[in-house]
Amino acid sequence: RRVHGLCSRSSQRVSLLKDNVAMFLPSASHNRLKQLCETRWVERHDSIIIFLELYEAVVETLDDIQTGPYSSEAATKAGLLYNAVLKPDFIIALATMERTSSLVLPLSKALQSINQDLFVANELVTEVIQVLKDDRIDAANEFNVVFRKAKAL
Repeated sequence: RRVHGLCSRSSQRVSLLKDNVAMFLPSASHNRLKQLCETRWVERHDSIIIFLELYEAVVETLDDIQTGPYSSEAATKAGLLYNAVLKPDFIIALATMERTSSLVLPLSKALQSINQDLFVANELVTEVIQVLKDDRIDAANEFNVVFRKAKAL
């Protein structure tokens, strides 16, 4: 949320992120971050996916802001965020959030649809619970999947 706020509060910083996306991630399907929604899980999932997709450009943008001709307040915030997003625990948490939110995404979509079907939602809840139980049983393998994703960042 703080990265989105810093990168979107100034047209100059929005432009900087777009330029970095074009330079480092020319095949990216997005060129700006999406705000993390507190209550709507579908939008939350989208914001996590977009952040992961633009991760390299976000890191470069934060570095540019902290070292560039921006206000000292923006530079300080960018420096703090830059250091935070490069920490291994943040990267692992981000990859874990992406994995977890992708599990609940179909359920979230079903619950937020206009024509909610309680039976379908109940089946989806049962499926999510089963996948989480299976993940616990095979925790080492599931962690390796998340770790490889995090390592690729």
